[in-house]
Amino acid sequence: MERRRESRHSIERCASYRLGTSAEWRACRVVEMGTTGIVVELIGLRDDRPLCSDIAVKFELPEDVVVHFELLGRICRRGWISEGRFGVWIEFRGFRLSEPRPSRSLAAA
Repeated sequence: MERRRESRHSIERCASYRLGTSAEWRACRVVEMGTTGIVVELIGLRDDRPLCSDIAVKFELPEDVVVHFELLGRICRRGWISEGRFGVWIEFRGFRLSEPRPSRSLAAA
């Protein structure tokens, strides 16, 4: 019940997600963020497709950001979000840093 009372913020941020240990990243949009989780619109996914409970979300960041990260979580609810879009409610479980990549300014040197 505490999670429902937490402060949440509406955002519109492009991202990618992958389910379980799948290596395939798919487009999504983060539409709401709180301290314990996020709401993600799964673009192009029908509501009848089975979803595993583990998910990783990777935000699209500017190219000059050297370290990227994935938010790891568990799908706790799925359903229709505003304007007839399908989404999932994700409870945070942690994060993972990705391999640093050269920034644009370093690659140009």
